[in-house]
Amino acid sequence: MVEGYNFFMQPLVNIPRLNEEEDWRRTSIFQTRVACQGRLCTLIIDGGSCSNLALEELVEKLNLKTEDHPNPYQIAWVNDTSILVSSRCLVTFNFSNNFELSAWCDVLPMKVAHIMLGRPWLFDERVQHDGYENTYTLVRNGRKKILRPMKEIPPHKQPEEKVAPLKLEEPSNILIKKQVEVLERTKKSSMMNLESKR
Repeated sequence: MVEGYNFFMQPLVNIPRLNEEEDWRRTSIFQTRVACQGRLCTLIIDGGSCSNLALEELVEKLNLKTEDHPNPYQIAWVNDTSILVSSRCLVTFNFSNNFELSAWCDVLPMKVAHIMLGRPWLFDERVQHDGYENTYTLVRNGRKKILRPMKEIPPHKQPEEKVAPLKLEEPSNILIKKQVEVLERTKKSSMMNLESKR
């Protein structure tokens, strides 16, 4: 057996298209939302990943029971940092009301999604992938289920506090007004630089 690191690169899920006529499915990783214990979670299916992964925060918030990983391993990122994967848990999720699945997931602090299903899940469930449509098809208890991606998952927004708008004309806010002007000029200059590079 070869010892070493598994490399895991954190993908950018929402990559902007350069050509508006290009089909969004061509460059998008499969992502959707599922229910876990009544809570909405983001899920990515990545056939290039050699692991099923669950966000450490998800495991803590849902109080999922973890166990020691039978084969602990290191995951390394491109910037040479690595982390020991030493625990796993069984995550149960629903794609729809009557379509519940479970997967053993390695617990990891990641930012890309709550759950990421890789080759182990695809293999165990005998999932078929349609690369053009970016759909996954599986059969469970004689029922065929086609999983379709969401075009874009908007970021989760925290409730905003209602704060009175800042009046920039007040003398005590002159410094803030100047900072806002500088930020606006910097933003305009950055936008012009981006446009000139196109």
